[in-house]
Amino acid sequence: MEGKITGKVKAQYNNDAEKRGVLNTGQFTNYYHKIVLSDCSIAYVNTGVGQLEYTSKEIFDEAKKLIGGCIWVDKRADFGMYSHSDSTHLENVKVIGVEPVSYNRQNKYMQNKTVSSVILKVKNFKNETTTLPYNDEFFFTKNPIEKSWPTKIKSAIKNQKIMIGMSEKQARLSWGQPDDINSTVTAENRYEQWVYEDGPEKTYLYFENGKCQADSPHLH
Repeated sequence: MEGKITGKVKAQYNNDAEKRGVLNTGQFTNYYHKIVLSDCSIAYVNTGVGQLEYTSKEIFDEAKKLIGGCIWVDKRADFGMYSHSDSTHLENVKVIGVEPVSYNRQNKYMQNKTVSSVILKVKNFKNETTTLPYNDEFFFTKNPIEKSWPTKIKSAIKNQKIMIGMSEKQARLSWGQPDDINSTVTAENRYEQWVYEDGPEKTYLYFENGKCQADSPHLH
């Protein structure tokens, strides 16, 4: 689809320190282009030339609604080309801005997995500026950890570890959805073997009636 550049939009920063921090990430410039596509829709691209990926106005406006609010980072999924993010799993960060993302598809160096056409600029717990993809795979808009959970369980989840006694919900929040689940149901109990695959390697979790166990002979 062809488009016409209709102007430049200046990137917004709260102060000079934030501007320097964002530009030092190497992902952004001081402006991005506003374009009108041949179907009359409006989109945005960061600087660049050639066959570009672009950000639609609808997605960009939706992402802007998060500015000023807080989100909780979900590090279970692959962040792709943004995997360098300094945020930790389920860290509470504040959204301070958004930027459209684009890259030249003719540039082989940039042929990485694209997980989002918008990048969120956020402040982490160290008050440092970092970035996250705008994609609900990578953050929660509400704290997923319940206040009533034991402190040790909360700590294990944030460190993406598993503890005996964890519920299925807590285990998923730590490690994500298993690649496979093998179940055995008796008159009194439900046993499950969760299988996590990482290439040829497999890791197993065992549950009895929804609680994580050290091992379960019922599933061997």
